[in-house]
Formats: sequence, C-alpha cells, structure tokens
Amino acid sequence: MFSLTRFGMKTLGRLSRGIQLGWEAGFDSGRTLDYVYENKPQGFTPLGRAVDRAYLNSIGWRGIRVRKINLQKVLRDAIQQTHKEGRPVRLLDIASGPGRYVLEIIREQSQIPMSALLRDYKPENVEAARRLAEELGLKNVTMMLGDAFDHGSLAAIKPKPTIAIVSGLYELFPANQPVSDSLRGLADAVEPGGYLVYTKSGSPGPLGTALDSFGLPAKSSLLPSENMDQFGPE
Repeated sequence: MFSLTRFGMKTLGRLSRGIQLGWEAGFDSGRTLDYVYENKPQGFTPLGRAVDRAYLNSIGWRGIRVRKINLQKVLRDAIQQTHKEGRPVRLLDIASGPGRYVLEIIREQSQIPMSALLRDYKPENVEAARRLAEELGLKNVTMMLGDAFDHGSLAAIKPKPTIAIVSGLYELFPANQPVSDSLRGLADAVEPGGYLVYTKSGSPGPLGTALDSFGLPAKSSLLPSENMDQFGPE
C-alpha cells in the first residue's frame, strides 16, 4: 500500500504544489509546515489543485493545523499575562521555520508592545520569515541563523526573552542529550519568571501521522513525550 502511495506521490502528486514542495524541501521541513498552515491549495492544472486540496486535507495535516491553533492560544495567553504583570514581552523562537504561527500572533496582539527573535538553522527559513514579516507589516521582529541545540548561543541571547517557543522540534529527535542542552540553554536565556511554550506529542503525533499516511518516513525518529518531561522545571 505504501509503495503504491509513494509512486502516486512521485508521479501524479508532482502536479500538487504542496507535494512538489515536500520533495524539494522535505515533508517535515519548516517550509512544508508553513504551506500546510497557510492551507491554500495550489497546483499545475485543475487536477493538480484537486490533488493538492486532498493532500492538505489529509488527517495528519489537519492535526498539524490544530496544533498550530493550540500553540497560538497558549502563546496568546502567555503574552497577555506577561504584559499584565508589567513586564516587557520579548519572544524567542529557537527553531521557527518561516514563523507564521508567531508572526500572526504578533500582528493580532499589536496593541501590546513586544519584540521577537526568530532563529532557524536554515538560511531559506530565515529568509522566508523575513519575507512574511514584511508582508504582515511587522517591524519589531529580528531573524537570524542559529542552532537550537547549542547551549552557549542560546544562553548568550540578549536582551533576555520573557517567552521562549519551541514548536515541533524536540519530539523529532530521539537522543536526550541535544534536548537537554537546548532546554538548559533556554533556562539560562529566559528572564527569571518567564515562560516556555513548547509542543510535545507521543509517537507518531500529527507530523508522524501525516508522513505515515503518505508512506514517507520522517528524517528523524520521534522522541517519546515522557522523555521530554524529565527535562521540565525542577
């Protein structure tokens, strides 16, 4: 079954913009997830757009969009609470991809003064985030290259963020040490009393479900959610 699905993805599926992007950038890449978030079917010919619509409507990608909604709700609450406490709202996303979920909330909450630093290890994601921020008319956002697992570079971030965000990252990496390094870097980076907003999922999770449904493996294994919990606040 999976071999037949993969064959379809590599042939007829290439008429779909989303599937073509997946083959180019990776089906678990930030660019693919941003395309799924945007949820606007595109393709070559009407047939390609129909294939793209079906692709975007798959159960896994629907789950990814629900995750985005939930993430934005938690982030919105953290922003409002930080502002209510009279503290500056400084956002840090350590693996933002194009950063749509963060940038949309910044625009939505424009009545609250805030700044944001979006980091990613891929130059194309940094550039995509920069373009999206310009499209949304945001001037208070900085984008830069950065390693989400580098304790030293995270700990050195100034000014200290009051809200840190890690979305769809830790659950993709099976090794505990990089996750531990990243979280300890964030513990040193975030202002005391600040917030950490992060996603976790048991296997396979929304992304794993999406990739499995297409017969496509993720580039990394999934880290069980109980492994992540051991690095929580002590």
